[in-house]
Amino acid sequence: MADPIRFTFHLETRARPELAFRVISDTDAFNELAKAGMSFETTNGPNGPVTMGSVGKLGMTIRWEEKPFTFRAPSWFRIQRDFDSGPASRMTARAQIEPLAGGGAAIRYQLEVIPKNALLRPVVNFDLKRTLEPQLRKALTSMVTFLDSRADDDLADLDPQALNPPPALTPTQAKVLLAKASEMSPSPLVDRLVSFIRAAPLRDQYSMSALAIAQAWASPLSNVAMLFVDAVRAGVLGVRLDLLCPACLVPKLALQGSDTAVSAHCDTCQIRLDATFAESLAIHFFPSPDIRDLKQRIECFGSPARTPHIVAQDNIAVGATIDFAVPMSPGTYQVRTIPSSGPPALISVKELEQQRRAELQLTQTLHPQLLHLHPQTSLLNVTNQSQGSVIGILERVIPPRKVMSLGRMLVEFPELKALVPFSGFLTSLNTFRGAALALRCASAESAEQARGSLAGARLVHTSDIHVIALYATAEQCILDATASRKFWVMGGVAWGQVLEGLVGKTQVPAGPAVDRAYAALCSSVPGDCSLFRESAENFEGTPLGFTRSEGAEMIHFTRIEG
Repeated sequence: MADPIRFTFHLETRARPELAFRVISDTDAFNELAKAGMSFETTNGPNGPVTMGSVGKLGMTIRWEEKPFTFRAPSWFRIQRDFDSGPASRMTARAQIEPLAGGGAAIRYQLEVIPKNALLRPVVNFDLKRTLEPQLRKALTSMVTFLDSRADDDLADLDPQALNPPPALTPTQAKVLLAKASEMSPSPLVDRLVSFIRAAPLRDQYSMSALAIAQAWASPLSNVAMLFVDAVRAGVLGVRLDLLCPACLVPKLALQGSDTAVSAHCDTCQIRLDATFAESLAIHFFPSPDIRDLKQRIECFGSPARTPHIVAQDNIAVGATIDFAVPMSPGTYQVRTIPSSGPPALISVKELEQQRRAELQLTQTLHPQLLHLHPQTSLLNVTNQSQGSVIGILERVIPPRKVMSLGRMLVEFPELKALVPFSGFLTSLNTFRGAALALRCASAESAEQARGSLAGARLVHTSDIHVIALYATAEQCILDATASRKFWVMGGVAWGQVLEGLVGKTQVPAGPAVDRAYAALCSSVPGDCSLFRESAENFEGTPLGFTRSEGAEMIHFTRIEG
């Protein structure tokens, strides 16, 4: 085997390591800056779907099977690609990010390429030095400049895609945009929308969420949502229904009105997607094709920045032990595997916990199923005693991304129903103000047991380990939450507008209160049933049977046994 060819870059930024990791690990944006020209497609392999990457180099097409990144946020990431064709056998990219004593972060980025043989090494080395090395240097320098300019930003507000502005509209496209925008109702937000279509990163335009843009523009959601409705009527925007993966939280399939019995699969997480689970159905907008014909191009399929809730990911061979310890903020985390090995193991992270070391064993499932740890965990070993290699993932349990669910749209913005091609996907039966209960159970079997114990519910729906139920009164909701306590691990409740609907022949609960109950569940901790403070008064006076503790935004109720 030929000696490897290495390029190493050392850079510093005044941004803290968390911000540096968010930007440098956005390898989708990085590869676009470096003009890597990669493309990806999913094909059926002997053991299921696989993602194949390809790139043009030296007059040939080089292909490889794209494997998941390994990383520990915010310290390092690594990707290895073994090529099926071309003059190189392997390429490995590594980034190490460390805090500087005086503030800021040091970045060490290394690319290693192994030629297939010694005879090809000079050819590969010459091409890499001529093309790839200067492109990498330029991309890294641009990212550090961007980091220095945004060093004081909040992590949630940092979008590295801003480094890659979209191509300018053609004169014809610009004329069509202005003509159609002039047909919209006069509003300062119309000008902001036009500017967004002209200048926002293509990835942001491809999946425009009214909720996310309302927050970014500091504008009321109702104003932005009605702006989008008006834009759809005028032909400025199109709209679609996306099916989200509940694990990686990324849109995986655009649904049409006839897709009521859709069967979908997340190739990244290797899990089945449930189109009857209301929290997986999201509304996204996009520029009309005659204004900007978007074909979403993914420059790096496994970029850690695409799933910021995942804080550690690694391959675990049979018999191997991998340490997943990273600094964690207080909250709830979970460890899961790809392919799935039963329900994830939950980790409750609190400042008051003394335990800083833990061990998980993977046999047929992960065990123990619940750990309690301090945020500064020093050891979190996962040992693979199963029959096959897996990818281990440590992630924070968080509410869904800033998306507008189909149920919420149907309830709060019915004007959009007549404008979209999926109006028949979810048929509304009843809409009323009531209580919603969302439960997470230890297993699908426990979810079915919980479902059977919710005697007072008007409608109950299960999806894997989750249960969603609707109630006419807050009192009955809490009574059922108490009665089913032994079957669930975490819960959330909310009060507001709910919807009883049909997806195909399946009755499903949906609506704003369901969204909030599910968000409360994801913001809860093991053993607690939680609600947002906005719903508290609706549950006052109910026979809680719980002790009450309050946080900044949440109120938690912990069941008193006996």
